Amino acid sequence: MLAGTRVLDLTSLVPGAYATGLLADLGAEVIKLEPPGPSRFPALEGWAAAVLGCLDRNKKSVAVDLKHPRGLAMARALAATCDVLIEGFRPGVADRLGLGYPELAASSPGLIYCSLTGYGQTGPRAQEAGHDLNYLALSGLLSLFGEAGRPPPIPPILLADLAGGAAAALAVLAAVVQRRNTGRGARVDVAMVDVLASWLRPLLTDAAPGQVLTREDLPLAGRYVCYNVWATRDHRYVALAALERRFWTNFCNAVGRGDLVSGQFSSARRGDPVHDELEALFRSRTLQEWADLGTGQDLCLTPVLDPPEAMAGELARARGFGRQGLPFRCEGWQPPDRPAPRRGQHTREVLGALGLAAAELEALAHQGVVLMSDEGGRETCRTP
Repeated sequence: MLAGTRVLDLTSLVPGAYATGLLADLGAEVIKLEPPGPSRFPALEGWAAAVLGCLDRNKKSVAVDLKHPRGLAMARALAATCDVLIEGFRPGVADRLGLGYPELAASSPGLIYCSLTGYGQTGPRAQEAGHDLNYLALSGLLSLFGEAGRPPPIPPILLADLAGGAAAALAVLAAVVQRRNTGRGARVDVAMVDVLASWLRPLLTDAAPGQVLTREDLPLAGRYVCYNVWATRDHRYVALAALERRFWTNFCNAVGRGDLVSGQFSSARRGDPVHDELEALFRSRTLQEWADLGTGQDLCLTPVLDPPEAMAGELARARGFGRQGLPFRCEGWQPPDRPAPRRGQHTREVLGALGLAAAELEALAHQGVVLMSDEGGRETCRTP
């Protein structure tokens, strides 16, 4: 879908990798510019390699040292051949390197330049370091997790990183459409904390001025028995999400408890008669028994699966969980499926196309300015 669109990826962490991964899966030629040296996170090397093995599919890797003047010159020359550039430096770093938007856009006015950071290009925290947990904390979202009186649990996935990456990809796609209509490029500023705050906006519409929003104020955060998670006889869990009256009625009738229909929005607290009845009911059957009951009926009742179970299940087989990066399908179009590259795998190919002779590249490699690895790509992420 994005064939003919060339993207230069100057990011190094999950948010940028996810953003450019989506663009690569859509058919763009994504060139990931990496440093020739070792990983920045040796303690997370195994985990990071597995994550990037998924997020860097369908990309090309060029390993260049941006701290060397010759490496910087090659990066600028490469940027001039691209339609889109995505960077994740702290504000001002790209400008100091000569890779900022004003300098690049002066010679490439159609360039779409996206900066993806935690706190944005402006504001009191623009120059501060941060990670996913910090952005969740400052957005207000983290405070809504967990139980009152206890520390908020740390989400097991990088919510801010993935949300910011998806928002950056969306912004770039909008800019690509605009450029095709007008010929103009764009300067895009994506802050992960902004993206998370935008998720909160619907929750704040009914809040009174000055009200401190807590988890207990949210109707879909475990307040009602009809929308909750319940323990089973075999110490597993099922999710019941029967918000609509007909789904709740279907559930009550399916379990032979028509007397509970009127208690749909009872409090999900011990001591409430409907809650206590349901707690005992769910503990009377196994996970598989509840899963069988909920299948093929409009009960909104599903088992809580762990990731291997989910990936090996019937739904995953039918929908292709994990076999492609895009979270959607488009009839008549098949996304590319190439493994993530080794660091520097495409250095020779891409820089050679800029006019650098083989002997010059070999000399630069000997100096450590570039890394060339012409072997096959890394194995992409595995699913059960």
